[in-house]
Amino acid sequence: MQTHTIIQQRGSRPTPRETAILRSLMGMQPGQIATRESVEGWDEMQGYPDGGAYGYDVVGYPGYDTVGTWYKPWTWGQHSGPAAPPPAAMMPFRPPMMMPQPPRPIGPPTLPTGAYQALQSGPRRLLSYMGLGSLSWTNSTTETELPMVAEPQAAFRGRRLVIAQAKSEGAVGILAVVSDPLTVSGMPQTPAPNVDAPVEMFEASTTYSMLDLQIATSATQITLGISVSSIPTSGETVNVSAGLYGEWLR
Repeated sequence: MQTHTIIQQRGSRPTPRETAILRSLMGMQPGQIATRESVEGWDEMQGYPDGGAYGYDVVGYPGYDTVGTWYKPWTWGQHSGPAAPPPAAMMPFRPPMMMPQPPRPIGPPTLPTGAYQALQSGPRRLLSYMGLGSLSWTNSTTETELPMVAEPQAAFRGRRLVIAQAKSEGAVGILAVVSDPLTVSGMPQTPAPNVDAPVEMFEASTTYSMLDLQIATSATQITLGISVSSIPTSGETVNVSAGLYGEWLR
């Protein structure tokens, strides 16, 4: 003979008389099995809010009874005994400092390729500058084109050329141009070396003037030729100076 229980409570069973009374109140036939979802207002009768015991209203997940004991979801029918607690409840408590930690790297931090720590031997790159020289034209100058020649004492990579010019009042109309291109180790740093360029392209106030020049090694010549459209008259002068901003490679 199959016996039925109404609810599971600490592994106890109601008497057959209690079962018959509850079945009569619920309108259940002998042998009929019902779930808690089929009983209207079951949660409210147990004193739980809508959504099940303490919010656990998903079939297949355990809920708490009024004293906090874990059971399988409320069922009608065969009594199967208390369910095992969920895995999370079985895990022992561990303080945060006792939790497993990922392995820490051993040794100094790794630097990117080409980077060196301060006071560490190896090549380094410093933002620096180097002058190319100054030129001057007077009425005694015989050549309209004059060269600038510089030799860096360490590897240098030019990134911006700056040319400044100063003219006396009577020489304002004299045009100055770059007639011999900027050259590093005999290699012109322009794709059009035979074409003159105005010095105004390289004024200090010019924007978009960044260059990507070849590296000049130690004792390698960097040359630049400047020409004027005419020789100044007596008492007049045209002065031009130039320099490079760039990277000093050490």
